[in-house]
Amino acid sequence: MERDLIPGINIDRCNAYSVLAHMYAAISVEKGTVFSTSKVSVESKVPDDMKGGIIVFPQGADTVLSDIKRIIQKNDPAGWTIGRFFKGRHEGKNRELYSEESLSVEIIGISDDALIETSEDFCRAFDLKSVLIKSYAERNRIFVVE
Repeated sequence: MERDLIPGINIDRCNAYSVLAHMYAAISVEKGTVFSTSKVSVESKVPDDMKGGIIVFPQGADTVLSDIKRIIQKNDPAGWTIGRFFKGRHEGKNRELYSEESLSVEIIGISDDALIETSEDFCRAFDLKSVLIKSYAERNRIFVVE
């Protein structure tokens, strides 16, 4: 199914390269789910300020499912999914690498503040320098949390 990632712009048909458009296309839950807690999606009736987002761990991050679950459940989300949702390669400013091998967590039904707090908890729990975040509430804003 072909979808417009940015309203009115079909990235597959663009002739120019855009880093922003590339990152929108690079982080997507449609890439492959490993574990999911519910059938809740961003398109379901979740308030706009509680859409959640995707947290991408650097390639090779040493994570434990039970710890991921414990950290996520502190915020009581509507649902969450673990998988490999990143396509392509991106190197952060601290030399961390994000690629198709990177593990990602999609969390639905939490605020942007809770999403950032959760990503900071992941950094502390798994001794990570940073994680990449795609926020649904902020028009798919993509940023790094250290």
